[in-house]
Amino acid sequence: SLQLYKGGTAVGHAKKQLDIAAQHLEALKRLRPPSEAATDAAGAGAAPVVGFDWWVNQRLLAPTPPRRIKILEWGETLAHFADLLAHLQAAIAVMRCTSLQEVLKEVQRFGEASPSIVARSRLAELLLQEDRLLGRAEWPLVLREAMWLPPTAFAGDEAVETYLEHVAEVMQMTLRSLCASRGRLRRKLRHLVDHGGGLHQEAEVLDPT
Repeated sequence: SLQLYKGGTAVGHAKKQLDIAAQHLEALKRLRPPSEAATDAAGAGAAPVVGFDWWVNQRLLAPTPPRRIKILEWGETLAHFADLLAHLQAAIAVMRCTSLQEVLKEVQRFGEASPSIVARSRLAELLLQEDRLLGRAEWPLVLREAMWLPPTAFAGDEAVETYLEHVAEVMQMTLRSLCASRGRLRRKLRHLVDHGGGLHQEAEVLDPT
């Protein structure tokens, strides 16, 4: 049911933009750090280099204590940007999967790299599109294929169809959980265990059929 994805307009455009961003990153690596350029400009009497205003957020926020932020050094910024591009490339690579098993393996491998929230949120959007896995296959067909069943197996059986709907809900929750941070993943696992127990009970009822 999950045919090999040969590259649609949106994903192809995303890959192109990431390639352009990678080229810009390489160009930035060849530049002098902004702090050094600003020091040289100040010593030569030139106009100060325009950069990030440390207090811009504080002027816009309410009088409540703002969240603590860390301004990265130039080298750390470039490394962070490189990691972000790599994680986004990995998220897009999931579109090449042709089965639910492959998707789960790729998503698990993706999470092991501890990607940022930007990459994780983009992966979640790619995985679940219009109630279809990767936006390409309906969940009943995906689940039947994963269970080595013909596409029309148990067609018309209301109890089985309802069970597959519940399994699809749990699988979607699982994929969303794998895209969450480790802290949220632990909280989501508790709900997954509860839903999994309910599926086990439903399966026992359906097993004689």
